[in-house]
Amino acid sequence: MTTTAEACVEAYLQEQAKQQPVDKKTKKQRAALRKQVEALFADDALLLLGRAQLSEINAAGKYALPLSELAALPRLKSLLKNQDGEALIRAALEDSELVSISDACVERPLAQDLVQQYDAQLRRHVSYIFSDDGLQSCPPGKLRSMLDEDENTLFLPLASVVDIKKIKELLKNEADKVDACRAAIDAAEPGTLICRVEDHEQGPRVVRTQDLPDEIWELLESNPAGGRAVAVTNIRGKDAPALRLAFAKVGTIEAVELGEDERGAPTASIIFDEELGAIRAVEELNDEDNWRFGMRVRLESGMAPSAARKAAGLPPRPKEKKPQFNERCATEGSSRAAAPPPPPIPVVPVPVIVEEIPRAGSAQARLFEGRIVQVRLHPAARRQVQGRPRVF
Repeated sequence: MTTTAEACVEAYLQEQAKQQPVDKKTKKQRAALRKQVEALFADDALLLLGRAQLSEINAAGKYALPLSELAALPRLKSLLKNQDGEALIRAALEDSELVSISDACVERPLAQDLVQQYDAQLRRHVSYIFSDDGLQSCPPGKLRSMLDEDENTLFLPLASVVDIKKIKELLKNEADKVDACRAAIDAAEPGTLICRVEDHEQGPRVVRTQDLPDEIWELLESNPAGGRAVAVTNIRGKDAPALRLAFAKVGTIEAVELGEDERGAPTASIIFDEELGAIRAVEELNDEDNWRFGMRVRLESGMAPSAARKAAGLPPRPKEKKPQFNERCATEGSSRAAAPPPPPIPVVPVPVIVEEIPRAGSAQARLFEGRIVQVRLHPAARRQVQGRPRVF
């Protein structure tokens, strides 16, 4: 049984231990731990938990994680370095203004409605896509693909909206991403959002509700061919028939237009009948490795071939199978595989004139049947054997 004196002594020793100076290495370790733990409890991190868990946090009024669970996280294990993780985390969070420790748990009290913040952030990302600034940053080909059937407003399928990078990151813990995104858009007050969700026979889609400004219409009309056109540079004097012949192997060509860039170098714009032809032209005929003589081919829409395939609903490009080691040895040669023998040199009979000379003083002298002779080609065969191996 602990007496009052022993308890006082123990409390005094603990107080003295707290007042002992902390070395620089320990301070640095505690600061790094505090930064990592506070990042886990920040608003941006909490919004990634999903609507269901955010509702539970709102009901509880706080967000808590056990110390043992925190100490087992991979991002903290590298800082703990096989030490007493819970004790180190306690010491690191003593001066934290964001979180506190209670009953072996790290807690952050919350007064704001996280579900409302979650919906507002989703709506902010979706609204930017259909805002004037967001539309002006889109390539003209992508804008044309967003036009509706009547060509009076822009839309995107809701399934495509939830695949956009920032929105997809917010919805990563949602079981049904499309329903969660639609619930956030529908929760907006009327008239406060630039877009809305409409039901369509091909699925729900997000439609811009405001009229398009003149700047957006100019972008839409600047590229009537949409994603079917490619821009070709470094054509090095090729005319329209030569370009049509070179690009015909990837798709049917509608038109070839020649022009010049700002430096006066010749360029070309090639329009295909289908988007797949333009995409294949960039994938197969763009020769950036040959920096001097290779043609540069790009989509006039500004999209990458993989993104254009996805936007057009086309399957991804099949990957080329790389030859295995044994196949490379058979085709390229290797120290482990014997190189094939060189082809035999063809022997062509050549008529010659043999003249006997009295002595061997010429470089063309040969020993022929025991005599020193000079060998020269017959005049009739001189023109026929130029470039062929000569055999005497």
